[in-house]
Amino acid sequence: MERIKKYMERFKGKRTAVAYSGGVDSSLIAFVAKKFADAVTIRSEFTPGYAVDGAINFAERSGINHRVIDITILSDEIKKNSINRCYLCKKKIFREIKALGYDVILDGTNADD
Repeated sequence: MERIKKYMERFKGKRTAVAYSGGVDSSLIAFVAKKFADAVTIRSEFTPGYAVDGAINFAERSGINHRVIDITILSDEIKKNSINRCYLCKKKIFREIKALGYDVILDGTNADD
């Protein structure tokens, strides 16, 4: 945990967002970074309502500054269902978060993603 906190110190002073799904990985990052980062949850065609509700609930209980933004993910490229559809989806999500004025976006991606 100390290594994570030390790593995140480099983002202090920058407008930082956590791409926050409400899952275990992004919840940990949002909690550790809550003093200097906002958690941003995407609501789209692919996001179940219970996931957004869970993210909101955890953020409220944990004192995390949180916002939900609504976007449309289904671009023509993603509808093609190509092998890189997950990359295209994540790229769109990050572009939408960046458009809110954030300098840095943290996420809970792991080596398997």
